[in-house]
Amino acid sequence: TPELVPLLEADDIKQATAITAQHINKRLERGDQIDGVILGCTHYNLMLNGLREQYPEIIFFSQTEIIPAKLADYLKRHEEIRNKLTRGATQNIFLSEKRPDYEQYIETNIVTSV
Repeated sequence: TPELVPLLEADDIKQATAITAQHINKRLERGDQIDGVILGCTHYNLMLNGLREQYPEIIFFSQTEIIPAKLADYLKRHEEIRNKLTRGATQNIFLSEKRPDYEQYIETNIVTSV
């Protein structure tokens, strides 16, 4: 689905979600059982809530929910690595284009400590 990222970057989440729903519906119509869908691109998290509302019976796996918890667990089990990490550092985020929704997204989704 190469068209999804450009749509999501253009903040057309509704259209990207509709295209994703078409792909899911095609599989359901032909009788496929879908237990879960992996949203394998960082952009795809933007569709997560809409897809979950539309398909409550399907589990959607999102990197933004899985990776931070896995990393925190890994660091708890590997003190030798955790102890090498800097604490209290400043985070710099560089954008080629700043949209109004970026600041809110960053404030609510960027991990500030491990």
